[in-house]
Amino acid sequence: MRLFKKCLVLLLAVCLSVCCFVGCGDRSGPVDPPPGPGPVDPGDDIDPPEPPVPGKINIRVGITSDTSERDMMKAVIAAYTAKHSDVNISIVQIAGNYSSQIVNLASSGELPDVFMNYDTLVGYLAKSKVSLDLTSYLDQYEINPADFYPSMYALGKVNDQLHMLPREYAHAVVYYNKTLMRDAGVDMSVIKNGWTWEQFESVAQKLVKKRGSIITQYGADLQLNWPTTVLSYVYGKGGTLFSTDKKTCTIDNANTQQAYAALKENVDGGVYTNVFKAGMSTFISGKVGMYFSVRTQANSIHKTYGSEWDVVSFPTMSGASQYVGSGTTGYSVSTMSENRDTAIDFLMFMMSEEGMNVIAETGLVIPSRISMNNESAVWRNYPRKNINQDAFVYMPERDLAPLSSFIENPTRTPQVTDALNLATESLLQSLSGYAKHKNDINMAMAG
Repeated sequence: MRLFKKCLVLLLAVCLSVCCFVGCGDRSGPVDPPPGPGPVDPGDDIDPPEPPVPGKINIRVGITSDTSERDMMKAVIAAYTAKHSDVNISIVQIAGNYSSQIVNLASSGELPDVFMNYDTLVGYLAKSKVSLDLTSYLDQYEINPADFYPSMYALGKVNDQLHMLPREYAHAVVYYNKTLMRDAGVDMSVIKNGWTWEQFESVAQKLVKKRGSIITQYGADLQLNWPTTVLSYVYGKGGTLFSTDKKTCTIDNANTQQAYAALKENVDGGVYTNVFKAGMSTFISGKVGMYFSVRTQANSIHKTYGSEWDVVSFPTMSGASQYVGSGTTGYSVSTMSENRDTAIDFLMFMMSEEGMNVIAETGLVIPSRISMNNESAVWRNYPRKNINQDAFVYMPERDLAPLSSFIENPTRTPQVTDALNLATESLLQSLSGYAKHKNDINMAMAG
């Protein structure tokens, strides 16, 4: 165990040194964002972990600090422990940069038995021998890979080993503030599933407000420090960021440069926010009309806006057939768990139809099980029935795989993410240095 911890400390040091090399230490943007960007809910009311209960099998489950995640996990735990009275499961809410904190907890030997995992992090944790290969347990628990969306299930695999089971089907959608739309006189008939990027941009322009040269209200937050939407935007505009063999960055492609030029023009005009600027207005503050995100944000947004929000499909883009950023989060079991059998049993319960139904009843995510996403699906009742629920499952054939699928070595995803974020941040300031950005991203890909 000591040798294992020392190896993890070394891996963490390498990871952080690469991060410092590309300059991530002084930025607010995350090193490796999830398929859904950081939670809107700040998670200020984090519950302290419960102490072990004498006489019971005690395991811990690690999740983000988001209160909606906590509430969902409480429901799942209640359903499981109702059938397993000899088990006590405590929740560990992990604040800050979740991916970095997971690595820190692993290096110190404090990683929870079961932990929420990101598709961007799966490869790194598998290579570090932090997550358990779950493949051999599938038959025992009658878990059939064919029951899941193939693209989501594949994101949990590393070299034919299954290190994460996906809990959700997630692709980018557009949340919007109905009050700001009405105040701006937007034609609401335009905002419907299948609307075009040109229509979206026109609406975003109408939402911009200025006091002199100062922008007081922005059109849309594209979450530009989230590679999912950067990939969607660039490829949807006909550009590329990576070669088809996944070995080289192509950010200097002529179409890509044109896409960045159009992006910068709209950022400068307040049509889109620049998330890299400190103090930038956010959707949750009521100063941004639209927001790119995924299903996991619905509960938090509903708590803030009540009936004054809705959601619509990601705008249709003509530059590519696949342009809607997609991905998943899921759960893994720690190789350090002292109660491994119970940890595996709890994880498999979450991934069963029974467990997925509990998850779906919270409305937090769209289940990764295909059969659970029909017109009568229970998740369609949450956070309320009368929103455009179809947007969350609209045109799955247009899904664009996450960043980890574009590079030859998925374990380099955190480093490539940071290098791409630095490139986007720089290009929004000055449309120059493409060769340097390409070189930096190539170095991050190669390690």
